Amino acid sequence: MAVKSSKTGKITVGASDFAEIRNWRFSKTSNNKTYATSSTSGHQKTTKGMFGGTVSFDAVLEPEDALEDRIKVGDQVTLELYYDATRKWQVPVRISSMDDECQIEEGEPPTIAVESDCHGAWTYPDGTESSG
Repeated sequence: MAVKSSKTGKITVGASDFAEIRNWRFSKTSNNKTYATSSTSGHQKTTKGMFGGTVSFDAVLEPEDALEDRIKVGDQVTLELYYDATRKWQVPVRISSMDDECQIEEGEPPTIAVESDCHGAWTYPDGTESSG
């Protein structure tokens, strides 16, 4: 199988794309619990714990499409994280931080870094839902 480029990756909320996304990251966790019993022969085993995760992304701020006009800190939204035109994650999140940056000396366009926490089950690119 050929490796695909992620250059067409994007993030949407509902039917709206966020403009000028530079990158996104979805970190998934399972709070696994370890245990040992008389039948584990001196070894530890694990049991699946609660699922959680974070989504973060960076974007260039566009005056005509102000990201902060559509989401704000504390908002609960479902993000669709696309690798390409068809493969996507659907992740309900609560926005935990939004950091604006303006590089005056370098003259770069203003950017924003967004962090969020998972807010329930997410849907994998194959259509299955996470289950904790």
